[in-house]
Formats: sequence, structure tokens, C-alpha cells
Amino acid sequence: MLLVDRSSKHDIVERTRGVGKLGRPRGFSLVELLVVLAIIGMTAAIATPSIAATVRAYRAGAAARQLMTDFQFAKMGAVSQRVNYRVSFNTGQNRYWIERWNGGGWTQVDAVRALATPGTAYFTQGAALDVAFTGGNVFVEFTPLGVASSNGVATVRVGTAARDVSVNAIGRVRIDASA
Repeated sequence: MLLVDRSSKHDIVERTRGVGKLGRPRGFSLVELLVVLAIIGMTAAIATPSIAATVRAYRAGAAARQLMTDFQFAKMGAVSQRVNYRVSFNTGQNRYWIERWNGGGWTQVDAVRALATPGTAYFTQGAALDVAFTGGNVFVEFTPLGVASSNGVATVRVGTAARDVSVNAIGRVRIDASA
């Protein structure tokens, strides 16, 4: 069976100009566009708090991973160079640094890690640092055997998100979600 298009030349011209079968222009009306924009706006309003919380959790995790890396650096430095290394904290300014024992005192090994100072390599917007180590210390010292002098937790907070970086007495360092 052969199908034949019986539309006239006039119908084809009308379709290409953007007019539908009933003579109405094709496209969207203003009301339809406003409904779609309202739906997009409501979806964005619902999703924004979730996205903000995700960003805070990401920043807290990134700062915690950096702190964990610095703990590991101090531990490996102590083992490889056979001298004590420590990570010291100044929680009032949200800073920490790595030091090496030189036989008569402590020498800073690297730059101060300032979590709350814009323009520094370790800056994390909204970050705060809390530490709780045994003996009330504000540092963790690693011996040439790789063990820690004190165990405890350093908590990195970004808004409501927090990550704990814990160090135990045998020198194991790990990241946990804060309670």
C-alpha cells in the first residue's frame, strides 16, 4: 500500500513559518515559562542547604587529610632521621607546625599551617581546630621508633561539619567522623 501526502503547498508553508494545525503559533506561552521557572526555583531552594552542608563536609575532610599527612610526615621523619619530631598546635589561632629535636631544643621544620588565614596554602574557610591529647599537651611527639608520646584527638571543624584525626600511643593516625 502506498501512502500519499495529500497536504497542499499552503500547509507546508504554514508549518515552516511556525503555525500549528489550528492556526495557533507554536512555542511556549508566558504562563508555561513562569511555571517552569517556579519549579526550577523551588528545586534550587530545596537543594541549596544540602549543597552547602556537602561543601562544609568536603572542606573539613580536606583539612583533616592534610593534618593526617603532616602527622605521618612527622612520624616518618622521626624514624628515618632517628630524632624526635613533633606536631605542635596553637588552637587559639587555628595553627599548627612540625618541629624537630636538634639535641638542645626544637627547630621548626616547615611553614606554619594556618587553617584560618586567607592566602596561605593551608587555608580552609571557616576552619577551627580543637585538640585533646593526654597530659594536656598541645603537641604530639614521635620517637625514632615511630611511637607517639601522647595519644588523643585533633578535631577540625568547618561550620557544622567536623572530622577527628586521632593518634594512638603506637603512632597510628586515622580520620574519623566527629560524633
